[in-house]
Amino acid sequence: MNNNRYGLRGDIAHAVSLQNIANFGDLIQKAYSAEATIDFANKERSAVNQQKKDFGKYKQQLKVKDSFSKGRQAQSSQIPQPCPNCGKSHSGECMKGKGVCYYCKKPGHMRNECPKWKSLGGAE
Repeated sequence: MNNNRYGLRGDIAHAVSLQNIANFGDLIQKAYSAEATIDFANKERSAVNQQKKDFGKYKQQLKVKDSFSKGRQAQSSQIPQPCPNCGKSHSGECMKGKGVCYYCKKPGHMRNECPKWKSLGGAE
């Protein structure tokens, strides 16, 4: 019966060679059984590997989403909050009530009269 074993797939031949085989029918039956067991194990392994791949993709999506939301939080924290003095959003010191130009921060004129503002074409 040894000659018939070598016509089988290697993994099946190995599984069958470990068993006592009395006749050709026995060999066929055990080969089918070994093939079914090996195929089942391969499908299980493939399913587990796919789950690992899918979980890896899921983790990667979480990382991307997390870094995106962290970036958005950092961006939103850079937007100036409304000033408690004037209610407008601006950075730095509030100039309301100080009698200075809101554009150049110098006294003696307001923004619509500011020479720097006018030179940039900002006059109304």
